[in-house]
Amino acid sequence: MLAALIIGAFTAWYLGLRAGVIAAAVSAVALLAAGIIPGMSLTVYLVLGGWVALLYFYGAKLGGMRSQSDRAADGKWRFEVGKWAMKAKDLFTSRK
Repeated sequence: MLAALIIGAFTAWYLGLRAGVIAAAVSAVALLAAGIIPGMSLTVYLVLGGWVALLYFYGAKLGGMRSQSDRAADGKWRFEVGKWAMKAKDLFTSRK
């Protein structure tokens, strides 16, 4: 299941958080099915490896095709994370 998390994170990096969560869920189900159904594991690993290779080589181009609303939503959560990171940094830095 670690592979599903890695694929989800990799997809989220290039295509946004929503696509990353969907990719992680689909990967987890596929890996679970590959563990149960005999002879399916090689096919699942090849498909997931192909997806990662596609993202690696064409991720920037695919990321540019996202809709404007997806980009805006992606920017909002990154802004919130950055804001909270700055608050944590201020909390832990020494004040003179």
